[in-house]
Amino acid sequence: MGTRSWLNKQIQSEIIPAIAYLNNTPQGRRKAQTLTQELRDGWAKRGFTQPAQQKPLFDELRRVIRAKFGDDHFSLDYFKLSRDEHFAINQQNQSNARDRQIHQQYLDNPDEIVATAVRLLDSPEWADITAGLAVLTGRRLNEVLKTAQFNVVSQWVVRFSGALKRQGEEVPLVFDIPTLTTAKRVIQATERLRQITPPGANESKVALASDHHFHQLVPAPHGKTNLYAHLWRSVYCCIATFWYCPKHVDDLLFKAHILGHFETLTQDEQKILAHGQQLNQGKLRQRLENFASDRHYRLYEIDDKVIAQYNGQRKGIKLGYGSIQPIEAFTHGLPEHQPEPIKRKTPSSLRVWKEDHNAISSILSNFPGNTQPDKVSSWINWSLEQILKGKLSTPTSQHQAHDQADTHQAHDEAHTITPQTDSYNPHPGSSLEFPPAPDTSTIEQSHHQAADDAPPPLLPEPEESLTPAPTPTAAAANPLESKLDQLLDVMTLFVQGQMQQQPGTQKRAINPNPSTPQPLTPSESESDTSEKTRRYKTGEADGIINRAIDAIIAHNNAPGRLHDDKWAISINGLKNYSLNQRAIERITQERKDEIQQHHALHQLGARHNDRHKRKFKINQVITL
Repeated sequence: MGTRSWLNKQIQSEIIPAIAYLNNTPQGRRKAQTLTQELRDGWAKRGFTQPAQQKPLFDELRRVIRAKFGDDHFSLDYFKLSRDEHFAINQQNQSNARDRQIHQQYLDNPDEIVATAVRLLDSPEWADITAGLAVLTGRRLNEVLKTAQFNVVSQWVVRFSGALKRQGEEVPLVFDIPTLTTAKRVIQATERLRQITPPGANESKVALASDHHFHQLVPAPHGKTNLYAHLWRSVYCCIATFWYCPKHVDDLLFKAHILGHFETLTQDEQKILAHGQQLNQGKLRQRLENFASDRHYRLYEIDDKVIAQYNGQRKGIKLGYGSIQPIEAFTHGLPEHQPEPIKRKTPSSLRVWKEDHNAISSILSNFPGNTQPDKVSSWINWSLEQILKGKLSTPTSQHQAHDQADTHQAHDEAHTITPQTDSYNPHPGSSLEFPPAPDTSTIEQSHHQAADDAPPPLLPEPEESLTPAPTPTAAAANPLESKLDQLLDVMTLFVQGQMQQQPGTQKRAINPNPSTPQPLTPSESESDTSEKTRRYKTGEADGIINRAIDAIIAHNNAPGRLHDDKWAISINGLKNYSLNQRAIERITQERKDEIQQHHALHQLGARHNDRHKRKFKINQVITL
């Protein structure tokens, strides 16, 4: 369970003074052997009868002896278990660890585990807070209760000192660890815990609290029926690796580091390290990790269905989001030839008419790409190559500029309201503080998912210029405009060729600047009314949008509602109730805090609504 106050007192007041009088002589060695046996007899009277129970007591004593008298003091040959006892204990430990590894358990809801732990930080019970901090930091029980010292490094990283098993070292072991909630939250909870922890605090109460709050979220290890305090080190390193381990770092190394498994320093190394730390104030000197204890903490893995939600990514899913960066020990030594990160492209609002949709789809089928935007990009590149090869003439542009308000509808960009700022806090002043989920939404939008009453996105819309746009009469004189005219002509010729190959398809050119669509006839309007979302005036739309948001919140808050049956509040979803894009964006911005809090409460990520695709539309499930 950790360091015991009676043992510390015995070591400092009885054993160390006795060892100080011993000389490295045959007589001194006999006295050391006698003193060792007396110690073991005294420990047995306290209930520590088995060698496995006495081993941690000897470990603590030997650390103090090394720190006080040096690594080569002769008494270390006596204050220890026998070779046979060590062998038997190690065999049993390795057998138990192997058995657990054969029956590894899986965490299928790491977000809810963390959310539960964060909520426990506000509990009035010391055992609840202790269990929560153990999950969120991975520290041992007595480290959480007594010895751990945390200092803020960044929003999600603390510098830890006070490792229970390294207290006897001349140079304190100090290292950075990622936290599963904000560093500030960890420090505040630790300070409060130290104020309310009773003198009789023990592991059994923390084990009961752990089992009470997490038994439905964390399966007990193989061979165990209940959860216990030390188990949280395994849970912590599993989730922390999934969230924070860089892709280029071996997870074995990462886990050893954040658990504090480092090589013990020799006296010479301690002097060098101490001198180095004096010369590099505030900067840690790296120790080498030790993997001897690793197998005892590989009790859990993230469930495959959770991995699938992140496209197979098994570590570092939160890095780069909400100011989250790797801990300093792993920011250096990156591979020299790292592939350039793929820049996320911005979806366009440029559209084509529904009547042209089949022709465009047929054209795009001839070009490579996994998504519609990729195929369009290939089409554009091919067209530009044809121009550069001089295979097409350069006709004079006769296109007239149309009012963009007539040709460009509201953006169809799918965007769930998710936190993206460093100061994100789903519940200000409350316990629900944990790293933001990465935005895993893609820009793919197939023609099957396009809205019936608006053309689907097709070509990128140029960014708004910082200078006034040229007048139509000056367009021909602009070289860029001429290039674009050539591109449009190439596309027109290509479309004509493709359409001539399609039987039963009307042979007509696609006008790059389409005319205003004709209004529907009464019969067409009546037949389509039930299938299309009604357009409202701005004032009326505000009421519709607000009622829709309220209805979604009420739907999700219903008692017993399954997580898969809930809906995230997104701009795309709200467009099923009103097509007034500006009103939707304005209202979601006005209610941003409320929406973020609701999403955090129900663990609704950016891709949550993907599970509803091709099943139901939101307005079919949640009606106004």
